[in-house]
Amino acid sequence: MFYEYFILSCYNLKHPMRMTTLYHLLKGKKTSSVLSFGYFYDNLKYFGLFPRLTEEKYQKTIEILVDQHLLKSDKKNYFYLTEKGKEHLESISFPNTDYLNPFSYNKWDNFFWEKLLFTTQVISEKSFKHKDYVPIESNLFKQQQLKRWLIKQDENVTEQLKKEWLSINSILSDDEKKIIFGQLVGHELTGYTLIQLANEMTIEPTHAYLIFKNTLHYMMSVILSQQEIYPLMNQLILLEKNWLKEESSIISKRLFDEVMSISKVSQMRQLKESTVTDHLIEEYLKAPNINELPNFSDEMTEKLREFKMIEPDFRRWVYKEVNTVLPNLSFYEFRSFQFYLVEEERSE
Repeated sequence: MFYEYFILSCYNLKHPMRMTTLYHLLKGKKTSSVLSFGYFYDNLKYFGLFPRLTEEKYQKTIEILVDQHLLKSDKKNYFYLTEKGKEHLESISFPNTDYLNPFSYNKWDNFFWEKLLFTTQVISEKSFKHKDYVPIESNLFKQQQLKRWLIKQDENVTEQLKKEWLSINSILSDDEKKIIFGQLVGHELTGYTLIQLANEMTIEPTHAYLIFKNTLHYMMSVILSQQEIYPLMNQLILLEKNWLKEESSIISKRLFDEVMSISKVSQMRQLKESTVTDHLIEEYLKAPNINELPNFSDEMTEKLREFKMIEPDFRRWVYKEVNTVLPNLSFYEFRSFQFYLVEEERSE
């Protein structure tokens, strides 16, 4: 049932959320709408966490939670946590997810982890002068890539990798160590799968997966920030990271910072203004900072505040409705003001 309780924990007692919003977020549907609502409901760190989640399984989960009176929906098909659901969640032990960083790592975290496991296996077997083993990586290109990388390393590579793993060991909790080190493969060492580790730790697979994903992102942030301590692991990260193309949203944001005009960026990049707007929203949500949002005139702020008096649930505002009050309000400004209100509410 842990998976169901995790889904339940994504819902809020006070702020109802559409059922499909969370589904698309967990699947990793990268639209400004999905990302914005993920931010509104404080679920952005779960973006793309379950890329293989089927709609059928998700809907069944919602039905179970509703049947148990842990979730409830309003007339507009928005779902919210019930008091019973809130009390139920307080009795559940959830793993730490503070380090989940999907925008920085989701595209290549698994590739790095696979490369680190393979590298550890090869260096371990090499240190015992053992050549007759089955590599965990079957892809010939990746095998050759690692071989070329190893040729460039000095004779202390075994000792250095050992030092780096010992350093990783020193910064992890007991459960995190079990999840990370339990998967390692080496000389006379067969790694376990996450399901096997979950069974051994008497926790459910989703629980183990959350520990793993959070720990992996934490490891990657430490490795990248402390290159002098983790030179080998840093190189392995860069082998994967360097394959990534610069995201289109980053280019749009860089140009916008120069010209401060969505229409100009649209012309320069030959993109629709709506696409550029989506890019700016996406970049803001990667690292929310209200100082990065546009300034609003006193008149515009006053009218938006008046609208909020009439429609206090600003998370459910519809642009067309707000636009009738402020015809010159752009969609980017509309979303930005919602972001202001979210931060204002959280600071209270």
